[in-house]
Amino acid sequence: MTNAHAICAEANLDFKELYSYQYLVTHGKTRVAGLKALPFGRFTAHVGAKMHSALLVDCKGRFFGYVLGIAVDKSGLIKGEHRLEELDLDDPQLFLRFAEYLDDVSGRYVILCGAGREQRVYTDPVAMIGCIYDPIKSRVGSSLNLVLDRPLVNNPKTDDEAILQRGGKYTLFHTQDAHAKRMNGSCYLDLDTMIETRFWPRTDKFEVPVEEYGAVYDEIIETGRHVIAEITSAFKTAMPLSGGRDSRLIAALAGKHIKKVNQVFTHITNYSTRYDASVAALMARHLKVPHQVHSWRDPTPPERSRYKYRADLRGFQTALGAKAPMPDELVKNVHQFLEEDQVVLRGHLTDLLRAVYVFTSKRKRWKDLDWQVQRLFPVQTSEFTPQVYENYLPDFVAWRRTLPPSALELPLDFMFIEVYYNATVGYTFNGLHKQFYMSPFNSRRLIELSLAINVDYRRTMKPVDDILYRIDPGLCAIPYYKEAGSDLGVLSAEQPWLDISQDRMNDVKERYDSKYVEADGFSEQYEPERAVPLLMAS
Repeated sequence: MTNAHAICAEANLDFKELYSYQYLVTHGKTRVAGLKALPFGRFTAHVGAKMHSALLVDCKGRFFGYVLGIAVDKSGLIKGEHRLEELDLDDPQLFLRFAEYLDDVSGRYVILCGAGREQRVYTDPVAMIGCIYDPIKSRVGSSLNLVLDRPLVNNPKTDDEAILQRGGKYTLFHTQDAHAKRMNGSCYLDLDTMIETRFWPRTDKFEVPVEEYGAVYDEIIETGRHVIAEITSAFKTAMPLSGGRDSRLIAALAGKHIKKVNQVFTHITNYSTRYDASVAALMARHLKVPHQVHSWRDPTPPERSRYKYRADLRGFQTALGAKAPMPDELVKNVHQFLEEDQVVLRGHLTDLLRAVYVFTSKRKRWKDLDWQVQRLFPVQTSEFTPQVYENYLPDFVAWRRTLPPSALELPLDFMFIEVYYNATVGYTFNGLHKQFYMSPFNSRRLIELSLAINVDYRRTMKPVDDILYRIDPGLCAIPYYKEAGSDLGVLSAEQPWLDISQDRMNDVKERYDSKYVEADGFSEQYEPERAVPLLMAS
């Protein structure tokens, strides 16, 4: 019995419902109640009732593995029996060919594959699907309670109270258990040895000349639209809109396929998200799609008793695998407005186009590790001390030493891609068990294209507007909430709000006409410092 089964039985929770979008891999031919068993060589894969799955076969129709979750390659949604013409089980370079194929696979997924005696686990680029392995029992799965079938051994590295109650994170691939680890999405896991091996990135250099930016932008648009088209054609979907850049970019990439999205929505959970709703309403009007506002006050969501609140909290924590606080949309109960069993399309990896984790362009500061470890939030900022730094520094250095030279040129981006996402969306999405949350921008090729843009230029956030302008200048022209100011009235459909964004739009058009030559002028000397050397400051 897994720890998840024991917790569900004790708390009278429905295991099959809570783990309907999760998976488990166990050694031998075993059965796990509430999950569907799939034979996998010397192992067995166990899949939740609602988890999409597909079979991978080589060019001769021979079994290669399973895809669990939602994945889209160049040919379309991976479903049914999916034939990979580029793979031949007799090819001695089989796994190298497979790694090359994976570059263009986007979604939130885990792949179990093998040839001969070798059996491996691969995940989406940032392990958004959640992937934890217990080397003691040779088990792999999406969340800690599901993986463990033994008593939890408290991890001496982590401060559970600081993480679960005060905003810290299980970072640098740690879990609450001393032995179970989170898998790095840039590695594959050998099921026999329980050893991770890096297979990505393989490029020698990410950044390209400015003359190629137009082609980079167009490939991002083409790829993103293809992925969203495939997902919206096959699943019921929902798409959040906000007042910022990321959700707008996903909506723009959707193009005409946004008409197939079942729910375009904005959650209002606090004062500031009212601005999101106002901007989102203008975007939905421009895109000619219905827009739902899910507010915690006016109108209020369906009433929830204290008993139901506690049940929601326990369900979230059980599916997540830790006693962490619920996200705002669950606390404020607005999640009830979302229809169940939908695929929720979010941005996340689009953050790379804004270099959100590059807090300074001063290259010499990229070698100072104190503020970098702090930005992984092993504890909240006010609790970060020299002792915390020294505790996590060996793990941080060990991870950083695995980066190839091309990634070491962009170490802060890779800290974001491999470590931060793993500890956030890779951790929390499994707790949101009533829908399947994912980013259609989550492919290694889309990451490479994002990193092809100069890092200093990305820090200005201008690449997002560059892409939006190429897709839909009218959508690009709608003010962002920070442009509009505090008066929500200026964002009504009847107001001349175009004046608010006129200077920005003039700038975007000038860059477009000049083929982005402006990007050549950005270098570290022009960018403000936002990375505080915390330990030195204290």
